[in-house]
Formats: sequence, C-alpha cells, structure tokens
Amino acid sequence: DSASLGKTRRLDDAAGRYIEFCKSTFSNALSLKGLRIVVDAAHGAAYHIAPKVFHELGADVFPIGCAPDGLNINKAVGATHPQALVDAVRLHRADIGIALDGDADRLQMVDASGRLYNGDELLYLMVCDRLTRDLSVPGVAGTLMTNMAVELALREPGPREFLQRRRELVERFGRSGILRAQPIQFDRLHEGPCAPEEVAAAAGLGTAEAVRLLEAAAALGLARRRGDGRYALGARGAVVRGDPGLVEMIEHHALVYRDLSDPVALLRGEGPPGSLRGYWGYSRAQDPAALSGTDVAAYSRLMAASQPPVAEEIVRAYPFGRHARVLDLGGGEGAFLRVVAHRYPALALELFDLPAVAARAKDAFVSDGLDSRIRVHGGDFRTGPVPAGVDLVTLVRVLHDHDDDAAIRILRVARSALVPGGTILIGEPMADAPGAQTVGAAYFGFYLMAMGQGRARRPDEIAALLERAGFADFRLHPTSLPLRTAVATARLPKL
Repeated sequence: DSASLGKTRRLDDAAGRYIEFCKSTFSNALSLKGLRIVVDAAHGAAYHIAPKVFHELGADVFPIGCAPDGLNINKAVGATHPQALVDAVRLHRADIGIALDGDADRLQMVDASGRLYNGDELLYLMVCDRLTRDLSVPGVAGTLMTNMAVELALREPGPREFLQRRRELVERFGRSGILRAQPIQFDRLHEGPCAPEEVAAAAGLGTAEAVRLLEAAAALGLARRRGDGRYALGARGAVVRGDPGLVEMIEHHALVYRDLSDPVALLRGEGPPGSLRGYWGYSRAQDPAALSGTDVAAYSRLMAASQPPVAEEIVRAYPFGRHARVLDLGGGEGAFLRVVAHRYPALALELFDLPAVAARAKDAFVSDGLDSRIRVHGGDFRTGPVPAGVDLVTLVRVLHDHDDDAAIRILRVARSALVPGGTILIGEPMADAPGAQTVGAAYFGFYLMAMGQGRARRPDEIAALLERAGFADFRLHPTSLPLRTAVATARLPKL
C-alpha cells in the first residue's frame, strides 16, 4: 500500500535553513568582521552554502571553486588540490583560506603566510588549543585514514604539560628567590648527571652548600636526584635552560624582590625610589629622548631576550598578511619585528624608539642582515612626531608601562601614523585574562607600582582608552598562553 510509505515534500528553503544552522554553532562572543577569507568549495556540494556562511558571519569572502558545471567537481581546486587555495590566499592577501572537497566532508586550511594545514594537523591543533585554555577534551575522533602520528602525539602530555610548566615557573619565580641561584648549575647538569662535588667545583661552593642548592632545585622540579646520588636536569630545569629570556627575567627579579621586601611601605609610598625605578631609565627621566646608550643598555637587553616568545604568540594570534606597512612603536632592539620579518617577507617594516634604543636596534638589524628590510627611527613616542602613512601600528609590552594620561598621548601619536581605516595592535598581559589572573593583577600590579608608573589593565579599560584616542571596533584575539600576552586590535574610521 503506497499510502503507508509516507509522502515526500520539497524544502525550497533547505539551503537557508542549513546556513542558519551553521551560523548557530559559531559563538556569539566571536566575530569574523574584518577577516579576509578565501573559500574553495571544489565546484561541489557546498558551493552556494560555504561562502554565504562566512559572509553572513561578517567576513570578507573571496570564493573560488564555486561554479559547478556538472563535470568540474574537484578539478584543480578544493581540498584534493590545495595549491589553488594557497595561490588565492596570497593573491587576495587573505587572513585564512578554507578548502572543502566535492562532497564537503574533507577540509584543508591555509594561514596568511600561505602555509597549508591538512586535516590531521587541524585536529591536533584544535585539541592543543582546548588543552591550553583548560577546556576538557573527553575524546578525539578520527578515521581509518587519520595518520598514526596524530594518535601518538595526542597520547603524549607534551603540549599541555609544557605550557603548564612554563606557567608554574613564572608564578614560582615570583614567589621564591631560590630560582636566582639555579642558572649557575643548569649548564653543568645539561651536560649530564653530576655528583654534588662536580657542581660545587663549577659554582665555587662547598660540597654541603652544593647539596643544599641541588636539593632546593629538586624540590622545585628543576633537578632530580638519581639513585646513584648524582643529580640530573629536571623537566622544569630543561624549560629554563632552553629559554634565555626566562633566565634573564629570573636574574632581573633580584630587583623585584628588593623592592617588594616591604610591600606595605611600597603601597604607602614610603622610602626612597626603588631599584626598578632606576632600572627603567625612561620612567624617571624628564627627557627620555636624551638618555644615553649606557642608560638604556640593561633594560634593552632584557626586553630583547624576553621578547621572542611574546612575538611568536602575537604573530600566531593576528594575521599580519592583510597589511602592507607596519610601524612598531617602542620596538626596542627589534625582537618583535625580527619575528614578523621572517614570517611575512613582503611586509614593509619600521621601528620607532628612543634614539639610544633605536641605535641598538640598527646594529642588531645589521648583524641579522635585516637593515635593508626594517627602517629605524629615533624619538619620543609620547610626543611624536612619528612616521606617517602606515596601515598597522603595534605596541608590544608598551601601554601597561604608562599611566592613563600618558597612554592616551601614546595612542594619539599612534593614530597620527595611521592611514584612514588603519589598525592598532596592542600585545601585553592584561588583568583578568582567563588563565593569567595572577600575572595581570597580582604580579604586574606590584611590579609596575615599584617601577613608578603604569598598570595592568582589563580589556574593557584598554578599549575605553582606545575609544578616547579616536579608535573603534575593539577586538580581542585569543592567544595560546595569555599569561605571556593578550592581543587586542582597534581601527580608525575610514574616510
């Protein structure tokens, strides 16, 4: 009986319903506004769906592989032929490229630099992203075609454990001065397990004192005691040994401990200016532009050593490929621009800092063979003038060093450098950032007080400063380790 089989009816709005469903899976807290996305549908099933989804979420969409004729499905386009996507991302200077295959069940992606990510890599990155943001991953589903390397990598605790070790280290050296004594032994233990007598000889200590040092290191996970009485480098010690910037910061914290020996007196403003105020020369200078090379040498070296990991976080979080000309205000010796230059070889780059700091940056760029790529300018970015006509200004670990009035002046100077519609990027630890609360409010709160100026700000406070300076469209860009830096952008209105 045909009546018992049911009836069919045509859904004329099926595509619209599916588009709305896809959009519903996208968090309301996020936006694609301003992103340039290439969508390659492989002349297949998603040709009239995928571009619309991303367009309606706010992106500027550049579709390719969206003209099926019944014969050209997967032909030289789509996830099975990703070179077309790579070429289109570079042509349109897009932030990201997305390629589906003909029946839209396979995905490959391309970042702003043209680097291709296959499905296995994307799966691994998504898991790592969730882990580093302390989100649960109850399981990971693959197929018979998933590379065994993905399964093996996900079984290792590496990504989460490594980042957690860094987080614990930074918090611990803020609480325990014992870390200052540790770098003297790291190189020795890195060569292989050592008896206390060997460490004592290398450090100029008595054997009993070396044992005390090694036991303290073992308690912090920096070293580990072996069954034969010798000591080897611990997991956390390996992290420190492999990060010169972290070692520099540990040494620098001798000043912090000195200034925080009486935090109540610091809050009351009692006593003479602390060590940090003297260390950061520009914080006490009437005319920072007149500082000498000697005045800026110590803090410039510290920033140069500790900046590369911050730069890597920022470059991963923000697509610089959409811009043509970048000015880094307060760029120090150029550690940040050096990372940008290697990742985006087509970008025109400029650095602005105090004349004595700018001279150090020039020397560093000459040594790296980047002097023809990066222009360097000296002056005071609180007053200007600065080079004009750029479409991106970056302030990396700058704004939180200044009180609100000075921060507004800096932002207005940055605005004077930008073309209409240009973007400002701020990269620094922010108060109340998820996963970095102790760094933003507790650590930087007291560090900057000892320094004599500045404060860690919440994202909404930074947005308010930007608005006062004439910027709009404030946006946060997630980073994998907010303890190290958060990233925010805003734009000038277009004419």
